[in-house]
Amino acid sequence: MAMWPRYGIGTAEQRRRILDRLPEVAMNEFGVNVFPYREETNHFCNAAWVVWTSGMAAAAGREGRLDLLMSLVAQQVRNSVMTKTFYEVIDYRTGKAWRWPGQLWHVAGFISYFLFGVLGIEYDERGMSFAPAVPKTLRDLRLDNLRYREAVLDIAVHGFGTKFRMTCDGEQVDGLIPASLTGKHLIEFWS
Repeated sequence: MAMWPRYGIGTAEQRRRILDRLPEVAMNEFGVNVFPYREETNHFCNAAWVVWTSGMAAAAGREGRLDLLMSLVAQQVRNSVMTKTFYEVIDYRTGKAWRWPGQLWHVAGFISYFLFGVLGIEYDERGMSFAPAVPKTLRDLRLDNLRYREAVLDIAVHGFGTKFRMTCDGEQVDGLIPASLTGKHLIEFWS
């Protein structure tokens, strides 16, 4: 949680150091080992939990680690395709899914990789801001009908990378969608 930019706990440098070590210490093709220094295997140790890694995806996006962000997304695509659902727990060592299939909170965790990691969405009392970090594999993505307070947003990304120009209904904006916005709008990012 300290890595998640939303909470303002870890500095950018701390996030970068953790993200740099994550692949060698606690990542494989099945996910992120929540407690990598524990030997035992149980519900928490040597297990990958999708929802717990949402903040890691957000941190990877914020720090421009497109490689790591894409790895996090790919792990969960692999897991959900292999099991045809979202399990609560994935065994980190074997990739075997166990413990409660069809967990909607893990589906929400996976979706948050895109909202908070790829699109870099953050909220505060002024409104919604974006800091996109779009891996090449996810270029030109589109998300329709995202509800934000009294507004409904269609979001289109043109290109990939971390440098984008943002428009709302064709007019350039500074990256903030005001909390007072109402109705249907098209938000576009141009690389």
